[in-house]
Amino acid sequence: MLGLTYKQVNHALHRVRTKQGIEERRPQVDDAGDKYIITSGQRSLELPKDTLREIKALYCGDTPLTINQVCRKLNIPRRDFHLIKTAFNITHDDVPYIDDDLDQPIDELVSQTIEQKKHQYFIKLQQQEIVELKREVEAYRKQDYFYNRVISEIVVPVAPLTPRAKQELAGDTEGLLNIADWHTGLKVKSHWNSYSLEIQRQRLEALTEKTIRYIRRHGVKKVHVMNLGDLIHGVIHVSTRVVAEVDVIQQFRITWQLLAGILKSISAEVDCVYFYSTYGNHSRVTENKKDALDRENFELLIPEILKEHLQNIDNIFILPNEYDDQILVAAPCGVRVFGVHGDRDKPEKVASNLTMMMEMKPRMIFTAHSHHKQQLETHKVDVVMSRSLCGVDDFSKDIRATSKAGQSFYVFTPD
Repeated sequence: MLGLTYKQVNHALHRVRTKQGIEERRPQVDDAGDKYIITSGQRSLELPKDTLREIKALYCGDTPLTINQVCRKLNIPRRDFHLIKTAFNITHDDVPYIDDDLDQPIDELVSQTIEQKKHQYFIKLQQQEIVELKREVEAYRKQDYFYNRVISEIVVPVAPLTPRAKQELAGDTEGLLNIADWHTGLKVKSHWNSYSLEIQRQRLEALTEKTIRYIRRHGVKKVHVMNLGDLIHGVIHVSTRVVAEVDVIQQFRITWQLLAGILKSISAEVDCVYFYSTYGNHSRVTENKKDALDRENFELLIPEILKEHLQNIDNIFILPNEYDDQILVAAPCGVRVFGVHGDRDKPEKVASNLTMMMEMKPRMIFTAHSHHKQQLETHKVDVVMSRSLCGVDDFSKDIRATSKAGQSFYVFTPD
């Protein structure tokens, strides 16, 4: 038998067994070039040699698959697999090559084996990575994951922050005080709010004190004061007259005197005070909105009266509205801001509307009217709705809307 091939040995053994009368239970295998013809009784199966190579590589490798796994991977019926396995006497510890391949030089077989092992290695590596990922997911759900994994194990250096706050120079900062919705004359007493002429005075004293405190803290040299409207409660509805503590003439007189007192107090702390004024819907002269003209409004008188009353104070400037009585334009530290009452504007549209109307873009737009604080941004324009000084009134209570009473003061720098 010395010098015979593996295939010749198998054929010789088959002949010996037949001559000795030994019953041959294995199916008959005929070599048909690139395939084998397997015959067992009435059954006949054509098996491509490449398919047999795949079967032996999967079933006889270092990490052999099961019969079911091989059948699923190669889409072979289990019945056919058993016929092939019996015909070629395939076992897990068999060499992963067919007879034809064993005729090749041993170096080529070794190279093929190494390549197969590389492939199996990467498959195994992927399986191991999947296992590690599953473990990672389970660990992620644990409470100490971020400490153990993120805090303890991360070694990437993080450069410390080095903020450089420059020294503010005198005159570099300017203030903007927004006053809105005083509703002078309104009297409210409920679980949510109390408001009267006396409470109004107390709140304005507190507002002035806090404003001066921030002026001193930030070294403010110029203050812009914007009247956003509805400083008086007015006579626009029967209900407004019913809850009014004083008549509309008294409301107006009290309002401008309180406003003059605020401007005087602030002017004693800074170099300049600039006053801008518009009007709201509550201060119109006519009760019926349809019959009212725009310029028939009590608040239009406020700038003229203040100018007369404060004429001897040379650092208070009552500025006229350059564009429209209902649109205020100021520029604290060169930052352009608009001011409107808000009864004619919706917060989500006021930025685009005013920018197109004025043909200029502000940094901020201040509104009032709705008695609550709200802020949104439209194309880099901050729209800020101011709170009211009066707070929750009967109308707000009836529509289930409550808010804090307040006014706003802003500090601007050239930056």
